Amino acid sequence: MGIVVRQSIFTTIISYVGVLVGYVNVLYLFPKFLEPDQIGLLRSVQDAAILFSPFAQFGLSHSLIRYYPQLVKEKNSQGAFLSLILLMSLGGFVIFLVVFKTFEQSILTYFSENAAAMLQYVPIVLWLTFILLITGIIESYSRSLLKTVFPNLMREVAIRLMMTVLVTAYFMGWMSFETFIVTTVFAYLVWLLSLLVYLAVSKDLSFSMKFAFISREKTKELVLL
Repeated sequence: MGIVVRQSIFTTIISYVGVLVGYVNVLYLFPKFLEPDQIGLLRSVQDAAILFSPFAQFGLSHSLIRYYPQLVKEKNSQGAFLSLILLMSLGGFVIFLVVFKTFEQSILTYFSENAAAMLQYVPIVLWLTFILLITGIIESYSRSLLKTVFPNLMREVAIRLMMTVLVTAYFMGWMSFETFIVTTVFAYLVWLLSLLVYLAVSKDLSFSMKFAFISREKTKELVLL
């Protein structure tokens, strides 16, 4: 059985488990442990970050998958290519921040009829957007290496289980609602750090500033794609 077939089977199983956990969270735990306005605010914060992160990426996740086989021919160029994509992602995030701050009130109003409730969580939204931005890049990098099982496990199951733990902790009175919102960001950060540790342990995570292997033409394609 080939590696792609095995990973497809595992990914399918993981997806079903993730759906089950998500079902319990959305249809049972959240309505039982949170007030309707709290659920709405939590979803607004998460949905905003999920929507913003692709814009901040400027399509770099797709560029990574497309150009990785063309440009990465050896281990040294692997680290340089990942470093270049991450640097470009940081540049994209800076551009996104400028646009966001320019149209902040209009953007927040789109996500909530009562935009004032979102105002105090703007830093949370921005941090979560940044974490999802980098996570998306690292996930695409993992897919380029044909390593899909662990990233899917984190995306479909682990993050949902962490939300289960956090909402239960809030219900038990171990944290305030504001702390609950903040700790959800840390849950996504754990997701990102877990991916980085996974790649580091498998010796597939390295960084380099030696970009000479990428021609000017290819660099322009990466930027303009």
